[in-house]
Amino acid sequence: EKEGPRDLTNVKLTILEFCCSKDSKLGNLDHPLIDVKRYDLDHDVTKDKYLNDALETVKSRPRGSIHLYGAIPCVGGSGLMNYVKGTPSGDALIAKHRADMAEIWKSWIIVAAAVRNSGGKISMEWPSGNAYWGFQSVNDFVSSYGLDKAKFHGCALGLVNSDNVPIKKPWTIATDDDEVYFEMIRHQCKHKSKSHGQCLGQTAADTAN
Repeated sequence: EKEGPRDLTNVKLTILEFCCSKDSKLGNLDHPLIDVKRYDLDHDVTKDKYLNDALETVKSRPRGSIHLYGAIPCVGGSGLMNYVKGTPSGDALIAKHRADMAEIWKSWIIVAAAVRNSGGKISMEWPSGNAYWGFQSVNDFVSSYGLDKAKFHGCALGLVNSDNVPIKKPWTIATDDDEVYFEMIRHQCKHKSKSHGQCLGQTAADTAN
């Protein structure tokens, strides 16, 4: 069950970035009351060293002061996989990405349980059309943790390509943080349908940050 609001005035919020990009913009926040601890691909949460470090961080912070933010790599569920699906090399690639995701997911479940038990908040994001949102393990998690899905568009947050053309890119954040939910659902596309750039190649890779 969700806990009621806590008085965390002047208590530093710790954001645990889970499996994010090295260049994540969230990790570059500069705020006196926000501390971001990043677990990128070089700080592999599937390894005991970094998993235990994340759990120790949760344990050491004041109750209710942790926000776990998941950005688990989702290439194996992206629409681009449809172009290689059905070929031996393509199917092997998809299987590899999804096996990696499954290993990361095991650690995510462990850390999320610790954060929930500590009174913290949980959020996770993927592009709205990503196939991982349809995985039973993901649906079970979202349901059991009572997460609400906030859907929004990248262009409404200023996302553009290298030519400064807006990129619509539908995103979804599943969260138990009402502030995050109600903030994100405000960001809906108001552009004309043909005024967006394509989210492909390097442009798509850049949006992961």
